[in-house]
Amino acid sequence: MIAIAVIAGVGPGLGFSLAKKFSGEYKVVLLSRNQDKLNGLALEITKNGGEVFFLALDLMINTDFRQLESRRI
Repeated sequence: MIAIAVIAGVGPGLGFSLAKKFSGEYKVVLLSRNQDKLNGLALEITKNGGEVFFLALDLMINTDFRQLESRRI
């Protein structure tokens, strides 16, 4: 079984810190509206040996949420 940590609303504060912390033990799934922030954090996590999947979306928008549902992580 693969352990996965899903972090929604990844920004420069708490979400960023949690993603870095969990990436040492879990496959990390990052969700944020800001693609640039996701790119930077995903790069940092993979450079440190972590496994990451990220998706820019807004969970308050139904079509974005459906996009997440349709993905296999």
